[in-house]
Amino acid sequence: MKIAYINDQIFPNTETDCEQIMQTVHTIGLNGTDITLVLPARLNGKDTDVNELADFYQIEPSFSLEHAKSLFPSFRFLEKPAHAVVSVFSKTVKNCDCIYTRNLPTVITALLFTKKPVVYETYRNWPDQIFFMGWLFRRFNSSKRFLGAVIHSEFAAESFIRAGVSKEKVLPKQNGYDPKRIQPVLSKIEARTKLGLPQNRRIVTYAGHVSPKKGIGMILDLAEVEKEAFFVIAGSKERTAIEERAEVMENVKMVPWLKFDKVVEYLYASDILVIPPTLGPLKKVGNTVLPIKTFLYMATRRVIFGPDSPDLASVLKNGVNARLVEPDNFEKAAAGLKELINDPSECEKLENRAYDDVSGLTYLKRSADILNFIKTHIP
Repeated sequence: MKIAYINDQIFPNTETDCEQIMQTVHTIGLNGTDITLVLPARLNGKDTDVNELADFYQIEPSFSLEHAKSLFPSFRFLEKPAHAVVSVFSKTVKNCDCIYTRNLPTVITALLFTKKPVVYETYRNWPDQIFFMGWLFRRFNSSKRFLGAVIHSEFAAESFIRAGVSKEKVLPKQNGYDPKRIQPVLSKIEARTKLGLPQNRRIVTYAGHVSPKKGIGMILDLAEVEKEAFFVIAGSKERTAIEERAEVMENVKMVPWLKFDKVVEYLYASDILVIPPTLGPLKKVGNTVLPIKTFLYMATRRVIFGPDSPDLASVLKNGVNARLVEPDNFEKAAAGLKELINDPSECEKLENRAYDDVSGLTYLKRSADILNFIKTHIP
């Protein structure tokens, strides 16, 4: 089977969705399937080749790469449909057995202008977020060539089923982690020595996209009341109000965006790993549903502190494999974090259970399940 994975962004870049796309493409290739990533070509400048892309994302080049020339760079509302149209007429798509994408314009264009089966992947609960999405996916559902949707969480998958997408066309499939990419395992002492972090303080870390919309402000609020702990916020890409506030706090270290292996070192240096205890990214902004970092946090065997939110419910359980608190309740968040900081034995119990729970959630296994879904549905 040959798969054309179409995406409408310039690679490489530092966005989380691009990391997830590369893990999916890479592990589909490792599962023995011929997969080609179809990306936009720059109108000026050199396009990245397979080896450069693999090196940036620190993965094996188990895939092929084609660049389709359209309107990059341009305005985003032009780039997305233009790439969709150009890509579906590309050499890769002409020779493929299935089109795979996270881009809605590509789904629409492929169903209109090709005879190829299409699979759509998303983390969003689109029908709950935008009213006409339910209608759109019901239209997709009526096409035999729309094989279905791979959804990153049970929470989001339910929104598609409620909207009228056939249950058999919905594959809830969480993200995961790559065991090779969290090696070598470092002790806290080793990691802290390497990174120049304090050895004698409890370290609380957030790793991911740094933005006020991600709830990072609440982490700084917690740092203000837990002054004995040391807070690391890793993933800064620009100077915002978050960076300005953090730079005058003695117990907060802002770390710029790092490649994956360096992020892992900060996780190993930590006692507690944070998912901001707020529903803002899920409910208000809608751009974070079951964060990918959840699985990496679990795999590095460090206790997770986060919100008791519906998207996390299928993976994390309060008091079982994480400490979860009522979202957007600062008093309860502060109390919950303090309990973890003061109770290393409870942290050990929770992190060991989380490590056991994530053991089977690898990207390689995830891609094998996706391939099985495609083979089951393809005509």
